[in-house]
Amino acid sequence: MIMPLNGITPNDDERDAIDLASKYGIEYRIIQLNNIEDSFKSQIYQEHMNNLEESKIAQGNLIARIRMSVLYFHANLSNRIVVGTGDKSELMLGYFTKYGDGGVDISPIADLYKTQIRILAKELGISDKIINKKSGPRLWKDHDAEDELHMTYDELDPILYLYNNNLIKEELLTETQKNILQNIKTRNIKFSHKSKMPEICTFD
Repeated sequence: MIMPLNGITPNDDERDAIDLASKYGIEYRIIQLNNIEDSFKSQIYQEHMNNLEESKIAQGNLIARIRMSVLYFHANLSNRIVVGTGDKSELMLGYFTKYGDGGVDISPIADLYKTQIRILAKELGISDKIINKKSGPRLWKDHDAEDELHMTYDELDPILYLYNNNLIKEELLTETQKNILQNIKTRNIKFSHKSKMPEICTFD
């Protein structure tokens, strides 16, 4: 499923997706999401949505959840499953939308860091144009993951690996690496709810 949003999805993204699907003989369908998004927003409109900055996250998460709904609709129609594209870097940072791109049936690359996926893509013969493309959820115009995270994946992944394997020695880290580590810890606390099942209220 290729789900562009006019005004948000770069034209190159749509073309690259079509080229990749064609190269590997993958069935694809293009569904423009603008009308679906506009219909949602017209029904749930709130005054604060006049302020783009205040509502950017809410609107972006809405787009991610619309994508998830479209994917599951077509998966149900054809008796298929929804395959996630999340990687280990994103999961450890909580960098995904709850019940959006985090809502999947299987996550085949979730045990690989972002930088490892680029290496794997190279081995699989994926074009350099796609491999070198800036990572971004495309939830708003010019949405860039590294800009939003304030760090590059080349900087981030080594620290994530050390942190995940309890190998961190803070006295050996540079100031930049210490800042990255603190960012990781902060995000772990703030977004831990995304990786947990909902709490159940128990009654004795």
